[in-house]
Amino acid sequence: MVRETSGAAHVAQTRQTISRTTERLHLRADDTREWLFRRNPMDPTRVSASLVDHRSRVIVIYDESDLRQRHGHRRLGPRPDAWNRSGAAQGPDTHGPAAHDGGIRFARYVGHRQDNSPSEIWWSEEYALPQTVVTKAGAGRTTFSIARISPGVNAEMLRRPTERFPEYDVVDLADWRDRH
Repeated sequence: MVRETSGAAHVAQTRQTISRTTERLHLRADDTREWLFRRNPMDPTRVSASLVDHRSRVIVIYDESDLRQRHGHRRLGPRPDAWNRSGAAQGPDTHGPAAHDGGIRFARYVGHRQDNSPSEIWWSEEYALPQTVVTKAGAGRTTFSIARISPGVNAEMLRRPTERFPEYDVVDLADWRDRH
């Protein structure tokens, strides 16, 4: 679930389905768009992505620099080792509803950045999985949280979009911007 607030009044909530392995992550929020992120096999700190826009029947290819500049993405997951661990302030390490799905334990990390980076994360090092990520920007706040964890993954979702949708046009980000 992604919950966005702007001050105390406005709330928007979106349900997303995420399928992932250590090398790929598929995200679908609705029936119009989906993303597939792929870790670079030569440099695991880099990631590229494909955006599938079903309305336009187009696959937009994002290289690592496109993702970093346009969306701030640099990797398939956050780096909680760059934050301060602060589990004691919140009590036990086990946290949230996802902790009850398979007994996954999450540790709390906090950051004090002003650049729209996450300010709080509950992270499982063992599963490389966030349970909750909070990002604050001005009076706004975005909270990502896992509502349910299911073992296994739908391998079809992790296939390249060009294989799944061979009839779609394929463009890079610059061409996509020219169209819109």
